[in-house]
Amino acid sequence: MYNAAVHSAFRHSLVLLAWPSIPIWQWLALLLAVVLAIGIAKVLRRIGVPLMRRRVGSLFAGRDEHLLDDLAAPMRALLLVGVIEITISLMEPAPVARRLWDATLSKLLIVLGVWLFTRAFRIIARFAGQYLERVGRVDSTALVRLIQRTVNAVALFLAVVLLFRSAGFDVTAMIAGLGVGGIAIAFAAQKTLENLFGGISIIFDKPIRVGDVCKIGAQEGKVEDIGLRSTRLRTNDRTVLTVPNGQLSTMNLENLAMRDKMWFRHTVCVSLETTGDQMERLMDGLRGLLAHHRMVEPFTARARFVRLGPASMEIELSAYILTTDGAQFLEIQEELLLGTLKVIEGSGTAVAIPDNAARLAPGPGPYAARGAVGGKTS
Repeated sequence: MYNAAVHSAFRHSLVLLAWPSIPIWQWLALLLAVVLAIGIAKVLRRIGVPLMRRRVGSLFAGRDEHLLDDLAAPMRALLLVGVIEITISLMEPAPVARRLWDATLSKLLIVLGVWLFTRAFRIIARFAGQYLERVGRVDSTALVRLIQRTVNAVALFLAVVLLFRSAGFDVTAMIAGLGVGGIAIAFAAQKTLENLFGGISIIFDKPIRVGDVCKIGAQEGKVEDIGLRSTRLRTNDRTVLTVPNGQLSTMNLENLAMRDKMWFRHTVCVSLETTGDQMERLMDGLRGLLAHHRMVEPFTARARFVRLGPASMEIELSAYILTTDGAQFLEIQEELLLGTLKVIEGSGTAVAIPDNAARLAPGPGPYAARGAVGGKTS
């Protein structure tokens, strides 16, 4: 008898007690629904995430597997909100409570929708970056990062505007004020915007790419990174040169990596004591040296007697070497220069020695007996 009275009083209190205008039993039902939704979300995560990994596992390699978990988080939140909405609709709460929940629901949907959208766009941007890396366009990944940040900023701005609008504020004046403020910010950040658009123009125009050896001004080195604000160059001295993109886009860039061949060009100075017959033998030998080298482009090979100077006779050697590798070019150049010395010796003449070198370093040498004077090389 006592227990029946206690149970009856407890059930009656659940119906009568309310806060605010919501009976206690409805709060308990709502709490039970939240716990149930969390349990369902965990079960779906345990089943769904491994299934997605099996389906699209090749797209999520190594450190990118956490992207699936990032996408699952807003989806779990949406599931929770959906279960709460169904529960409240079944309970048929008081009009005041219903209006309160409807106002909260609209704001939650805005926040969760933007959250899900930014997470999904993050995955799309990651796929786009991986594709660009596979096709060798590493420098374009900076543009993908810019687009991702811009989309996130726009989505956040729209979320704030919609939240203010759902709260009853007039957003027209706020948007107009932001437009005026944006113009002021644009003037204040003129250099930053200049670097930004300069970086975009470099990415699209592709005068240089990451990994290219190039010359910027007087500095030569390898491009290590092309960012949205600046470009970094690893110089031959192993220092890092950082150039703002706004300045870089107006400079003359010499991309050495885009050469299809390399130019061999030297001026050889021989002694004034060289006779005509010796010069003829020398020219024939130099032309044969260039013509028969396997890495010299035949129709570009030139050996010409170009100047009879006061201190030496000058011969210009010119040819294109069929390589784009700097180390290999130096090796071939060494072979040609050594061959040039042998041809000079074989023709019976000698390389000209500058007057000042002869005065500063007297003594026996390979050409001292010949009395060779004057000359230059380049």
